[in-house]
This record gives sequence, C-alpha cells and structure tokens, in this order.
Amino acid sequence: MKSKILKHPFSIFRNLILIIFILNLNCILVKSILDSQKNKSNFSFTSLLLSFFHLNSNSFLRAENWSNPSSWNSGSVPTEGENVIIPSGKYIILDVNPPKLGAMQIDGILEFAKQDISLTAKNIMIHGTFQIGSETEKFTHKATITLNDTDTSSNIMDMGTRGIVVMGEGKLELHGESPAITKTQIANSIQPGNTNLTLKESVDWQPNDEIILGTTDYYHIGNGNALSQKVKILTITANNINFDTPSTYQRWGVLQYATTTGMSLNADNLISPPSPNTSTQTTPRILDERAHVGHLTRNILIQAEDDEVWQNQGFGVHIMIMGKATAHVDGVEIKRAGQRGRLRRYPFHWHMLSYGGTETYEDASGQYFKNSSIHNSKNRGLVIHGTNGILAENNVIFDVEGHGIFLENAVERRNTIDGNLVLFVRNSPQPLKIHESGERGSSCFWLSNPDNIIRNNIAADCANNGFWLAFPTRPFGESANVLDSDGALLNPARLRFGTFDNNTANSNRFEGIMVDNPEIDESGNISPHQYQSTTNGRNPTWPLTTLRRFTLSRYKVWKNGSNGIWDRAVWPDNYEVVAADNCGRFFAGSGSDGIIERSLVVGTSLNHLMNGIDRLAQADFAAGHTSSTPVAFATYHSAFDIKNNIVVNFLAVANTRSGAFSTDDYYIRPVEKGTIRNSGNLLVNSHAGVKLNPPFNHFTLASALHDPFGFWGPAGNYYVYDNTFLTHGKAVTLVNPGTAVSGGVSVSGPFYGFEGFVLHGVGDTPPQNQPYFDLMALFVIRWNSDRSSQLAT
Repeated sequence: MKSKILKHPFSIFRNLILIIFILNLNCILVKSILDSQKNKSNFSFTSLLLSFFHLNSNSFLRAENWSNPSSWNSGSVPTEGENVIIPSGKYIILDVNPPKLGAMQIDGILEFAKQDISLTAKNIMIHGTFQIGSETEKFTHKATITLNDTDTSSNIMDMGTRGIVVMGEGKLELHGESPAITKTQIANSIQPGNTNLTLKESVDWQPNDEIILGTTDYYHIGNGNALSQKVKILTITANNINFDTPSTYQRWGVLQYATTTGMSLNADNLISPPSPNTSTQTTPRILDERAHVGHLTRNILIQAEDDEVWQNQGFGVHIMIMGKATAHVDGVEIKRAGQRGRLRRYPFHWHMLSYGGTETYEDASGQYFKNSSIHNSKNRGLVIHGTNGILAENNVIFDVEGHGIFLENAVERRNTIDGNLVLFVRNSPQPLKIHESGERGSSCFWLSNPDNIIRNNIAADCANNGFWLAFPTRPFGESANVLDSDGALLNPARLRFGTFDNNTANSNRFEGIMVDNPEIDESGNISPHQYQSTTNGRNPTWPLTTLRRFTLSRYKVWKNGSNGIWDRAVWPDNYEVVAADNCGRFFAGSGSDGIIERSLVVGTSLNHLMNGIDRLAQADFAAGHTSSTPVAFATYHSAFDIKNNIVVNFLAVANTRSGAFSTDDYYIRPVEKGTIRNSGNLLVNSHAGVKLNPPFNHFTLASALHDPFGFWGPAGNYYVYDNTFLTHGKAVTLVNPGTAVSGGVSVSGPFYGFEGFVLHGVGDTPPQNQPYFDLMALFVIRWNSDRSSQLAT
C-alpha cells in the first residue's frame, strides 16, 4: 500500500483529504454527542454527515476580496447603482466601503472583513450566506447597512424592497458585540429637567450611545405622547450618566417596602408574610417601581435611509426569514424600520418556517434574535409568524406603531420570549388588523397562542395592554388550515398553557395583562372568550379529566390605567404577584375557580402625584360602578381562593367600589358564603371593602356577606346593608370607619336566601328556566308581626 501511494500522487492527495475528513468527522462527532447530551436532543448519524458537509462546504471555497477586480466575473469592482450578484460557489470578503449599490443577490457567501464597513443598497436577497462575525468570534468593529430603494411599488420576488430577505436555504449570520448589560433600572429618582442619573449597577456603555428612560407614571399624563424618552449619553463613569436632553417627566428611582405601618423607603419593620416562606414559596414585600433604562446602540446597524419616503410614508427597512432559511442575530440595531400599512414588512420576522397548509414541519429550533434593539418602527416590532421553537431574548424595542412583539397567526408554539424590554407602543394609523387600532389597539406583547415560554419581559408605555394573551378558537392567515395532532383544526383557546413568569407591565393605557378578547375573524375583530388549558386541545367534558390548572407567576403590574390583570380563564393560578397603583380592580375578569395567593397588593404607594397628576376619574368599566378608585380584588363571585396576601393602602370611599374586596360582583346568591375561601389575608391601612347598592332596578347584590375571618366585624358575623330588614333584632357593629363610608354593618346570623326560582317549569325553552338562571327580579316585603306596618322593601 505504501508503494502504491508513493507511485500515485493523486492517491496521496485523495487519502490526505480522507484523513482530514475523518479527523473533522471525529471532532464533530464528539461535539455533537456532547451537545446532544447537553441539550437532550436526538442523535442521528445521517444528520451528522449532512451537517458535516453543510458546515464545511465553505472551507472548500477560496475567499476573495471585494476590492480585487479579479474577484468579479466582469473583471471590475461593482460601481455606483450597479446590481450585484454573488453567485453560488463564490466567497466574497467585503473589505471596502462600496459606493451606493442597486439590488444585491447573495447566492454564495458575503462576509464583512474585520474592520469598519458601510454598505448601502436598494435591497438584499439572500439564498446563500450573509455573515458578519460568528457565534465564537463576535464582530468588534462598526458595520452599517443602509437600504435606500425609493421605488415603493417595487416588489422583488413578491417580497417588496428595502428589505433583507433570506429565502430557500439562505443563512443570516449577524453577531455583534452587545453590552454586557442591555437593560437596567435607575437608582435615584429623576426630576423633570434633570440630565443625569445613577443606575443600580455599573455598565460598559459608552459616550454617544443612545438609551431609553422608561416611565413610572400613568399613561394619560402624556395625552398619548411618549412617556419613555430616548437620550444620548454625554459622559459615563461606572453607573453615573450625564445625558443630552432634559428628562421630560419625574421618574421614580427607589425601592419601597411593606412594613407593619404601611409602605416605607427603608426596610425596617418588614411585615411578616401571612404564610411562612419556604425554599420554593415566598411572599414579596418589596415594591420595585424604579424606571427601566434600555440600551439601543449596537455595533452592527441596519437602517433605512432617512429620506422622503421614510419621513412621509413610513417606508423603512424590513428583514424577513422564510422557507428553509436560518437566522442567528445577536447584537444588532435596527432603526427606521417597518413599512407602514404593508403586510409582511416588519423590522424583523420569521415567516412560515413551521407550517405549509395542513402540514407541520420541524421546529426552527436554534434560531434566535437576541441582545439586539429595534427602534422607530412604522409596522410592528419583532414578529414570529407561523414559526415554532425560536428564541427572542434580551432585546430592547422602542417606539413602535402596531404590536411590539407579535405572534401573528395563533399557531406559533414552543417559542421562548425572555428578558425583552418593550417601551412606547402606539396604534398604527394604517393598521393591518383591527385590534391594532381603535378603542383597544396595539399592545407591547400580542400573544395569540398559549404554548410558549414568556418570562422576564417588561411592557410599558403602551396604548393598550402590556401583555395581551388573546387565544382564539382557530388560527388565521396563511395558517388558517393548521391541524392539531388529532387531525382536527388547531384550537389555541384550548391548548395547554406554557410558561408566564416574572413579567412586568406598568404605565399602560389599559390593563397590564389581558387574558381575553381574542380575534374572531381575519379582519382582526375581537370578542370575549374564556380560555381553558387542556391536555388534548379540545373542549373538556365532564368529569373534566383533560382540564388542567395553569400558572401566571411572579408578575408585576403597576400604574396601569385599568386592572392590573383581567383573567377570563378557567383554573388560573396567580402566585407571588406584585400589584400596585393600578386603576380600578387590581385582579379582575370572568375567571373560574382560580387562585390568588402570596401576593403583595398596594393600593396607593409612595410613588403618587410625583408629576402632579392623579388617576383618571373613570376607569375599569363595570355596570354602575366604573371608577379608577383602587380595589385589590374582584370577588369573582367567590370563584377564587384569595388567600395569604399582603394588602396595603386600600381606603374606603363612600358609595364607591373601594377597599380590599369589591362587592359589586356578588350577584349570584342573595347570601354569600364563598368568602370562606379568602383566608389568611393581612390588611394594612385598608378597608375590607365598601358595601355597594345595586346599580339598577330589578338587579340585586348579595344582601348578606358571611365574614368568617372578621374583616368587617366580629369573625363569623355577616356584613349587611344597614336597614331593619336585615338588622331587626340583632346587635349591630359599625364597620370602621362607620356606615356612612362602609355602606353596611356587621351583625350575627344566620341568614338564608333563595338561589333561584322556577316559575314555568325547568327547561331551556322560554319562559321555562333552570334553577340557576332567574328570569325576573323578586321583590320581598317584611312586615311587623301584627302586620300593621312595613319595615323594609
């Protein structure tokens, strides 16, 4: 064999290649086995071979510099306005700043040299590889990509223009050097006019970097204008920053603590939690309303030209990943982005990677958009469209028309949306969906499928909800025919819930978190619908063996213009929540058999009237009792366990829904004993709840509320209206601070009431009715024993 190799040089070369192949294969094999163990993924030798050839195909190409005329088939370097094609099999290193180009098509490989580079083109179509840096070696210089096509009617391959479109098996590999910390909070309050701040930690940001100052006040103080503010760093030392533009508003910057006497700026005398803390269960006692600060500047910048079509038409840059393409984006800034009123033209979006008609493909696992920023967008922010399994992590999104982070067709599953900061979202003047405009409008996070991981995100300064969990009964758009594993049409409203943990929603126009109002048609109309988490994605039937409890944990909702959370759902568990300074009821919604436990609920904190404006007079619609006055809990008709919570600063307001427990939804039973579920709550500087009168004729609220834990008076008494119909012959205990404010008094029982009346026989054909569904009001008159006088009606 040795002599044969010596006699045949080609054989020597062939065997050397074979040896290199085997060595490479062994290295990849070891790495793949380790990775598979690490990630618990399946290992396939066939897929390994394919991966080997895929990963090493570039090594057989000779890199050629853009600046070298011999690199080009024409023999000359591309000139201004020229359309450029990098053919398959060609590997070009961009080592100069080329003139402004026409359209670009990358079928081979285009990689930026390790130097400052600027590239301007009308659009970029990628079938091959476009690369700046790598996962193992970040790009450390400045790369600027500007797209400048002014022909807004141009529609290249049906993908428009001013876009970076990755198609077929194309690859987008952008790996910038982002700061170690991309978002943080201030450590001292900022007054209007201030141009300096102190962060809670040291950062590696630089002078001339752009940052965002978040809001800590109510949405309405800006009359729709931005409360969050973009400024430029002038000087920075560790965690101290001087910036160029004076702060427009006061921004709260210190922690508050729940103490035995109320909220305090120091941690002395912390209140003991009603349920002892354990290694897995705690009750929060710290209120953190410090302003968020987000960092926008990245060393890889993709932008639209700041020209007439951008300024007057909102025609910005868009990036689209489709087909079998892949995208790994890390440390990139995208600005002047999105194309107003145009479908599919978003700053960055994955487009239908996981579905085709009724067929479901493999997840796009491993693809990501992280440590990046999107700002000044005229058409949504980060869009996940018909794609499963991607990672959107640690991004800052600011100044967006339309939803900020958007799951488009309600089929997007197994995605991880983690640690993103979304600020300043407003309705689109040219909405693609009805729910992005009108009375409701655009949210920071539109989450239309429950089967995702949503954690550690921040949503603030939004024209609608912070987080809108809108799970419809069917999918929409290109995914309208997507099937579930049972072969029937997918029903997101019955899919099993994923993860919703440690998210924050503050200073939004309406609810911090909305679990309701999914879209009902392709136009984007919405309607109330109750969500249920099931094991099989279908409506549960008795005995409900497929129904599952689901958890919304550790979320923070504060200074929202309506409820902290509206949760129209079955079996929702809310644990370790911090809710403060919202308007109306902090927990509300048409929920069923839920739990609210181990939470800190603060009616009005020390962060109040700092910009001189209070809550709006009206908020949180409810028939006859619409008011912004804070209430800790809707009662859910006693359908929730509300227990072991710390409730601070919920004062009584006469004839107004106020205090810890709202009494305006006790209208199911005339005598309410479901209050037995509300155990272990600690009330500090708080009224238990003003007793309200029915808002309309022929409508009734429970006349007697059982008080087993003594919130309104002696434990075991009943909280009733102060009239002789209910107090006759009983010792009356005034409810502090008295009946004039409380609306009721405490008396001993017992009380009895009718649950329902059947007047025309049991049935569902009117005038028949079921016992639990009254068809008419019942008037009751009580007389003295001698029947000589009426006591009450």
